[in-house]
Amino acid sequence: MGWSREAFPLLSILLAIVTTGCGVRGSVLSQAAITGGVVDADFRSLAACSYTKLDASQGSGIKKLELENSIVLALESGDVRIWEVTFTPESNARTQVDYSPVHTFWGPQSTSIHHILSDVRSCSGGSL
Repeated sequence: MGWSREAFPLLSILLAIVTTGCGVRGSVLSQAAITGGVVDADFRSLAACSYTKLDASQGSGIKKLELENSIVLALESGDVRIWEVTFTPESNARTQVDYSPVHTFWGPQSTSIHHILSDVRSCSGGSL
């Protein structure tokens, strides 16, 4: 028993649905946020200082994105985002800091979270 020519278009559609996750939306390269904590500092000044420190310690490739109610610093290499740190105001003088490593096809990125958050912590004058 063999496959008829009429079955191939149906098989192609079925294969496309299965390989794309049955139509489920989501990124193949996911990010899992790791909450760094709350820091007693203004989010804009903390992000500015952190940008300077991270740019010096991580090399070029640090991008800064200012959103309406947060600032995101991200390390990118070409079109690949390696990690990001998000600064969100909790109050006038307190900032929530979140770190998100990117998980790629070959596994999670390997940049040390401790080194990155140490740079951010040095800008806050306290713990993170």
